[in-house]
Amino acid sequence: MGEYVLGMKPSALFSSRVVSLHVPRSGRAADTMHRRPFNPDDAPFLWEALYHAVFVPPGEEAPAYEIVKHPELKYCVAGWMRHPGDFGFVVEENGVRIGAAWLRRWSGRERGFGFVGEETPELSMALLPEYRGRGIGTRLLRHLLSAAEEFCDAVSLSVSEMNPARRLYEREGFMAFSAPEGDSITMIKRFASGNTAQQLWGINSERDYAR
Repeated sequence: MGEYVLGMKPSALFSSRVVSLHVPRSGRAADTMHRRPFNPDDAPFLWEALYHAVFVPPGEEAPAYEIVKHPELKYCVAGWMRHPGDFGFVVEENGVRIGAAWLRRWSGRERGFGFVGEETPELSMALLPEYRGRGIGTRLLRHLLSAAEEFCDAVSLSVSEMNPARRLYEREGFMAFSAPEGDSITMIKRFASGNTAQQLWGINSERDYAR
């Protein structure tokens, strides 16, 4: 799946303040973008991001939007911020959402394609197509991983072996967790800190980010 994956001190990294990202665009002055924590109003955009996260091989037709209702996909968004530990960031340009990266931990029969265990959150990430190839996704991924390192031991994902995003994940320390299934591979990034502060999984609201 596409940039989607099929694939900190709380007072500092969970701050609700807006952070500016200066991203140069070839031949133009630098654009200023803003990254902020999720809030409940972002749920509709997450469905759009989830759709754009589905990897479409070159030359193939994009799937119907209804693909986001596939069980292993819809679990990544359904009931957003009502699920313990929902956590992530949105990137905006001029107040318009253009991308997102988020984590969700699974339990019971709710499992994404990148499931490796109930204590390991699965990463999902997507940018709108016109914003790819400008380094925005790299910056967003690094910020999310920096935050995640403070409250979990590892992060997993699933990505198509043909997806160029796989190279980004490998550069950021993800390694194969298991043999490929079909055209997808499950990957995991383990944090050197080995943080086991699982109680921080209760952080899932904008109010909590600001603590």
